[in-house]
Amino acid sequence: MFSKPMTTFTPERIEQILEFAEGSNPSEAMSLRADEVAVLARIGKAVMSIAPVYQCEFCHHDATGQLQWHWEDVNKAFYDKYDPDRRGRRRILYTAPPMPLVSADLLNMASSAIEDLLTNKDRSGAGMWNDIPEQLRRAANAICGCR
Repeated sequence: MFSKPMTTFTPERIEQILEFAEGSNPSEAMSLRADEVAVLARIGKAVMSIAPVYQCEFCHHDATGQLQWHWEDVNKAFYDKYDPDRRGRRRILYTAPPMPLVSADLLNMASSAIEDLLTNKDRSGAGMWNDIPEQLRRAANAICGCR
């Protein structure tokens, strides 16, 4: 039996999981595979570890005397005390999780494999593709601290 090396959620699969979790379709039995649970847990962990960036809007007069507004990062205590009714606006930004770093060796291996597949009819070297997903997983896990 072939097992997928890495779980990929399609929009349809996510919709199935949400419908089941929300009880929209109680007659349908459903189970999550262990790899799906692991991916969802990693996503949840990454999202929960993202620190917000607090910003307040400040103004100053430029060289021509015009009032200029700009955003500045502030700490949470300052943000909480900042009165947007008397001053500028305030906002909270959430950053995206960092992209996993991929080693140059892995990129070179993938590049060589693609070139071989495009230029040769002999597919005997295509086995190197089996190494790539695991190496990508290791690189991602090293960055996010997963597993």
